[in-house]
Amino acid sequence: LKALNALSKNDINEIKSFAKPPPLVQKVMECVCLLLGQKTDWDSAKKVLSDSQFMNKLVNYDKDNIPPKVIKGVLRYYDD
Repeated sequence: LKALNALSKNDINEIKSFAKPPPLVQKVMECVCLLLGQKTDWDSAKKVLSDSQFMNKLVNYDKDNIPPKVIKGVLRYYDD
């Protein structure tokens, strides 16, 4: 939660401005998209970042009830 609270609107805007994000940014955003039930391509990630409720969705995300299929998808990234 501390890391989320440290993000500013400018940080999010900077991430959205990347035509091709750095590999770690891409990987993190793919995982975020998976958790939020979105496609994992960069265009979808930018749409997720543009959502006015983006930070609220992350802060209030029900981390204790993540579906097994989503956990499996995220673990593929984690193993890298």
